Amino acid sequence: MPNFISTLFPPQVLVSDPTKLEQIRERETDITKERIQKVLASGANVILTTKGIDDMSLKYFVEAGAIAVRRVPKDDLRCRIDQTSCRPRAVPTVACRLFWPLHR
Repeated sequence: MPNFISTLFPPQVLVSDPTKLEQIRERETDITKERIQKVLASGANVILTTKGIDDMSLKYFVEAGAIAVRRVPKDDLRCRIDQTSCRPRAVPTVACRLFWPLHR
């Protein structure tokens, strides 16, 4: 049985030093950028997701010349997959899952 507790309660970080808080934010930004670079390195230039993509991530996609579309209905994704004969992939990221995996 999967562990649902980790998804129900988001992690909490208590920081007393403001400089450490800034370091944590910078590292979170770096992790997000590294994951986006991995997605782009796979050859993807169009990213469709049923979930949300935060503004910072969208900025990185735009700078790389890729198109990222958030909150696309699953039915629309199925149609786009059939129309383009693309191969969808599930890529977990910090905030969302990119590419809805096709189950037939």
